[in-house]
Amino acid sequence: MNSILFSKNSFFTGDLPAPYNTMEETTTDTNSMSELNQGKKLACLNAWVVKAVLNYFGGDTAEIALVKISETVYATETALAQGRLIASLQKNGTIRAAIVTEAGGYQSLPNLLTEEDFDATPLLLGFFPTLREKFAEVNALLEQLEGNSNRHAPFDGGALYKLSDALYRIFTEKKMEIDDKSGAIALLDEQTVSLGGMRYHKVICGKPVLLSHTASSTGATAVVSVAEAKELFRAFSAQFQWTEEELDLIPVFEDSFPVPEETMKLAQRFVYSQNEQRPMVNFMWRGITAYGKSTGVEVMACILHMPLLRVTCHSNMETQDFLSDFVPNAVAAQPLARPSFAEIAENPAGAYFHMTGSRKEDATPDQCMEAYASLVRETESNVPRFKHVASNYVKALEKGYIVEVQEISRIKDSGVLVGLNEYDRPGAVIPLVDGSHTRRHRNAVVVYTDNVGYHSCRLLDPSVIRRMACIIDSYDMPKKKVFERLSMNTRVEEQSVLETCYTVWSKLREFCQDKGITDGSISVSELEMWVLTAKLDGFSDLKQDCIECVVAKGSNDMEEQAAMISSVVDLYL
Repeated sequence: MNSILFSKNSFFTGDLPAPYNTMEETTTDTNSMSELNQGKKLACLNAWVVKAVLNYFGGDTAEIALVKISETVYATETALAQGRLIASLQKNGTIRAAIVTEAGGYQSLPNLLTEEDFDATPLLLGFFPTLREKFAEVNALLEQLEGNSNRHAPFDGGALYKLSDALYRIFTEKKMEIDDKSGAIALLDEQTVSLGGMRYHKVICGKPVLLSHTASSTGATAVVSVAEAKELFRAFSAQFQWTEEELDLIPVFEDSFPVPEETMKLAQRFVYSQNEQRPMVNFMWRGITAYGKSTGVEVMACILHMPLLRVTCHSNMETQDFLSDFVPNAVAAQPLARPSFAEIAENPAGAYFHMTGSRKEDATPDQCMEAYASLVRETESNVPRFKHVASNYVKALEKGYIVEVQEISRIKDSGVLVGLNEYDRPGAVIPLVDGSHTRRHRNAVVVYTDNVGYHSCRLLDPSVIRRMACIIDSYDMPKKKVFERLSMNTRVEEQSVLETCYTVWSKLREFCQDKGITDGSISVSELEMWVLTAKLDGFSDLKQDCIECVVAKGSNDMEEQAAMISSVVDLYL
């Protein structure tokens, strides 16, 4: 299967610097073949892999610059005849790239499946940090090459053959997916660069030119506590005068609780755009399950001191479901206040009051019987068992709350959310269930949270996407953040335990991804429950706890569970 990172021209080594241009193009030496190949076929030296290695370990002298934008995004920059190539490469395989001309224009890359002369080394280099993290063999080979990196001596040829072989098979056999769209690379928007979206924290190799003007400090983003965030937004939250019932809807967190970076982005963009012509009041946060998106929205409501309501979507959702809910009718549910016939005969005035709530001292038994019949008709015939009330979505928009709309890609009909587009701005008219109308409050915020990677997830209508102020993608949680979350939620500080559990969990997740096992869940939540269970069991049986908390939730198929245990668990525990 073709890959844009390995065209036919990528195997031409004649243009490489010495001594790599004199190496054999292929070898059958099993010592120079990757584990992925296992010696079954030829190992081919790939020129683009060799050039990527030379740049990766080239330091400041590298012709291609590689920088770290965030924990999930890297970028490369290099000079071409047409201008400078800038590429953004995410851990989930997303690629955005552009050729910046001398005049400052941003041009798309040619189709890399038809234009095989185009050198994709910068794109391949951009995935090196992710490949090291995902594939142990690649990491081991790069560590081996790094160990003998010396500007005055060539890299080990055997390791270069193995790395070429391993990377070729990873991308051509789709062990790592990239969104090349049949050879076409999505254009990196000029505003993404000019407005600071490509700010980097670390230079891995080379010297960026176009990216250097937006570079920030090399330190990591400072963690903000709930107390610090509340102080930051104190002037904004001081405007609210909530009732006791509304105060009960505001989530509460400890002052020391760390505010997720994504939450701070959403809160700042909402608050700081309040006086703009088009304030930012609609957001989307996508990511893997158990990343902490809903918790992040709760924290946002906490630090802004705003009530939070939720709407959870399902496959048969209709637009009307966002506007109203069916709830039991309390009147119909009440027991009938029917006195006995003896009570009517003995005390008609008291029975009449009991049934109608009105006093009539001269009430007769006949009048009581009429009231009795009317009561039966009202409570058993005319009053519906359920009634319409305003939904959480409408309540939040009307009163100026935050509303989280969960799992929107589960909705079968993509046109359902389109029906909400007219309510996306402050002041929009919203129909109520009684036929009247209200307007969207200027402070109302909608945060759509959605999981990715499930078979039940469906595409969203482009008009819905267009109405989002921004979309935050959280496809993976860095190891450091995972450890911080485990320590905070389980109070386990023993690094050796956390390291062991994290390694096995990550290997199980990779195994399920490679084998297409998708009917279960192996998220950070499963890792968290494993560590907590192990703590409660006194760390006496990590293996059995892993089987019960991770393997059993990864699949309900006994054969698949057995494969997970024999291929991963038995090797590490």
